[in-house]
Amino acid sequence: MAHLSPTVVPDVRILTAYAIFGASYLVFALGKFPGLKIDRPGAAIIGAVTMVAFHILQPAEALRFIDFPTLVLCCFR
Repeated sequence: MAHLSPTVVPDVRILTAYAIFGASYLVFALGKFPGLKIDRPGAAIIGAVTMVAFHILQPAEALRFIDFPTLVLCCFR
């Protein structure tokens, strides 16, 4: 397995973050992922889990980004 130098790792993480964000944003713009049954909320969840899985965000940091009052409002509409 090839090892990346420490100076390249941040660049790879940034490019990965942009790719995940771009794919998620594409689904947000289209309303659903073409060919699959993934809609906007599904894309948001998949994007968030992918960000944590690729160590772009730490799990504790990802939890701080959740706006729980918004989730509560969405459940009671």
